[in-house]
Amino acid sequence: MTESVTPSLLIGNGEEGELKYISESLSARGVEFLTEKHRQFVRIVPIKPVSGEAVFDVIGETVCSFYKFRELEPLSKDYQNTDYEIYALIGALMSVEKEEELKRVRKAVRGEREIALKTLVDFRLEALKEGWSGLKELAALLLKQCSSAEDVYALVPYFLTVDEDNGIEVFSAERIKSVSAEREHVVPRLTENADVNAVVEVVRSRPTHVVVKEKERLSEKLLNTLRSLGE
Repeated sequence: MTESVTPSLLIGNGEEGELKYISESLSARGVEFLTEKHRQFVRIVPIKPVSGEAVFDVIGETVCSFYKFRELEPLSKDYQNTDYEIYALIGALMSVEKEEELKRVRKAVRGEREIALKTLVDFRLEALKEGWSGLKELAALLLKQCSSAEDVYALVPYFLTVDEDNGIEVFSAERIKSVSAEREHVVPRLTENADVNAVVEVVRSRPTHVVVKEKERLSEKLLNTLRSLGE
């Protein structure tokens, strides 16, 4: 069997959220790496020997978190939140076909020695972007029928498919743990608002139940959103 190639990754200097997420995710998987800073990009080079599969997993999660979120985020622009219901809906949309999308990203990068994420998404994963755009248009039509936050929360289960017990523990907006996970759950920094990132990631994880461990460390607005999701 041919050994899989372990690629290096190129991240634009403005993509700080992606860089932080990739670095923390690789570390959580026990992957050692070097970081080379250049004028327009940062190169992340895994130190061999390391399985390419762990790197493929991180690439897939990065693409299906950051780039899918960017396609769906315009839904929030014209919506006035009472809590974070619009981001709960975006998290639900991000969960749609998540496993299939991860497989498609892995297929696109397998065998590559160097991967620039933005180029990968723009030129090799056009079909994914088209699917995300269609999902956004569907959600926009449904949002026009919503007259309250409760109506928006009611849309969330419509896009979620939960097949097995999947508990999520929330310790703070930055620290979320999947009960079944063997490693640290890294929360993508999709926005500068940690509460928004937490809401998106909790819902995207398709939990059967959410347990808040330290309520005093969560804002009232985040707590209200988590309570509304459980109703």
